[in-house]
Amino acid sequence: MRMVKLVLTWILSLSFLWPASVKPYEHNGLLLDCARKYYSIEWIEQMIDHLARNNGNELILHFSENEGCRIESEQYPWLTDRMNGVYSQEEIIRLGQYARKRGIELIPSFDAPGHLQYVLAQYKEQYGESIAMDCSEKCLDISNEKGVAFIRSLYEEYGKLFLKAGSTQFDLGGDEVFPDHVWKKAGSWQTMIEKKKHDDRLSAYDAFVDFINENNNFMKSLGYTSCRMFNDQLRKGHIPLDTDIDIAYWTIKGDLPANNKVLNYLNFYLYYILDPDLSYMGGDPGSIEREWTPVFFLNKKIDESRISGSAYCIWSDIPDTQTEQEVMQGVLPNLEAWGHKCTTRNKN
Repeated sequence: MRMVKLVLTWILSLSFLWPASVKPYEHNGLLLDCARKYYSIEWIEQMIDHLARNNGNELILHFSENEGCRIESEQYPWLTDRMNGVYSQEEIIRLGQYARKRGIELIPSFDAPGHLQYVLAQYKEQYGESIAMDCSEKCLDISNEKGVAFIRSLYEEYGKLFLKAGSTQFDLGGDEVFPDHVWKKAGSWQTMIEKKKHDDRLSAYDAFVDFINENNNFMKSLGYTSCRMFNDQLRKGHIPLDTDIDIAYWTIKGDLPANNKVLNYLNFYLYYILDPDLSYMGGDPGSIEREWTPVFFLNKKIDESRISGSAYCIWSDIPDTQTEQEVMQGVLPNLEAWGHKCTTRNKN
């Protein structure tokens, strides 16, 4: 008996050699661009089932884009007039209930100030005035108070809807606002933020960050616990981005704030795009299995303690190039590879 105790003591003393238990990532998501392509509720439910089987816990519904807005608005019924296929608010609530039963949270994704061409065009048609930038019909003029109030009213309506569907997180977008050379044309933004903050050092970029921060605070006031945004427009400025906004890192372009949590959306591996002429070399199951983990960002080194998860993304750029059945067939092998790797905390 004494010998057995000695052997057990010796084995326990070697426990430092055992692999430590790996804490799962908080966010394992699938982003679905249903703004540019209508996917049936039944199809989305099937995708939720596959997501649940592959370690997923979030479905990010990207329902507003330059080409359309896919969810009905009760306060602006005209908003979806030109859409072929619209989700009712009741359908969204039922979808949230279906997802929750499978351990999946719906996350609304409504991009601003860019990627708003459809919504801005509908507003102009309805009211006879533009709230878009002169230099970009895709971008809200955030120095236009009436325009900001309109977009924020949509944030409120859709935000409250998704709260009923069980959502606690909101995707603010914030990507592809302008090409680099167009920022200098946003003089009204700079003038607005200088007056607002009484600081003549501020730039149009600072106005953009202030807009994102205000949207973050607004969604928190509705009851959301966290918001996220894309990384490509981030750079150094005088107004800091709120540190509680998670950064969806999809491209090596752009700066990364030092104190924000990071989500791996790396396009090289995690983008499935409905465009026969656009694909990424790493966008196949074998490459995902061999090369990618949530801590791998190509040439960018990010402290692992900041990384809170990842998302596989379906972008419906040219919607009619694939049926929803073909999308399912094309996505599932990649989703399974991602699901296998999305809990891995080292590069290999």
